[in-house]
Amino acid sequence: MPVLFALGMIFTVANTLAMNEGKADAGGASAILGVSGYVFGAVVAPLVGMGNILHSTAIVFIVIALIVMFAAVLTRRIPPDLDS
Repeated sequence: MPVLFALGMIFTVANTLAMNEGKADAGGASAILGVSGYVFGAVVAPLVGMGNILHSTAIVFIVIALIVMFAAVLTRRIPPDLDS
């Protein structure tokens, strides 16, 4: 429940920060942000339905969590661009 309440803030801040990094090519950055949700949804949806629903769902959550952690580590190397 706390995660669901925080999603509104997380998505808003994440999109704002991502668009700030891609402000030189805002259209391309917006397109990448828009399509990424659909790509993850298209990949995850069939995986969750395979085999035992509890095991496959847990495996998908773990894999996605690992991908997010890996991306978070990679983004720490990007210097912040907080100029207005």
